[in-house]
Amino acid sequence: ELIKDWKFPYAFIRNQVNSGNMNLTNQHKVIISKYIDVNTLFWWYDELHCSCAENILYNHFKNMNQNNNYDNLTIHYGKLGQSLIKFKKSNYKFVNELIITCDNLLQQLSLPLNPPILISADA
Repeated sequence: ELIKDWKFPYAFIRNQVNSGNMNLTNQHKVIISKYIDVNTLFWWYDELHCSCAENILYNHFKNMNQNNNYDNLTIHYGKLGQSLIKFKKSNYKFVNELIITCDNLLQQLSLPLNPPILISADA
């Protein structure tokens, strides 16, 4: 199995799948989930969903929350919140830990701005 031996970056694997050169089986997802960066796993979870990936994310978020250390998390808060809304409907194992992570990160957000401040948006 080339994926297991060579540990290709997921960007390369996605390209092969999207071009029709490869089918991503559940066995592939398990192998990939074990070696790719957890941030990449979370970002592409819709494509890599399997019980192994779910357990990896659960353990990762749980460890971050227990240690209150989010230094290795490279996914921005907006993506985490967006994913939380989507994943909550699916009732994945890691959702409760993701809620705690999002809450803790929200408490840490700080943006000191001096007046005057203008906020502009469209609908």
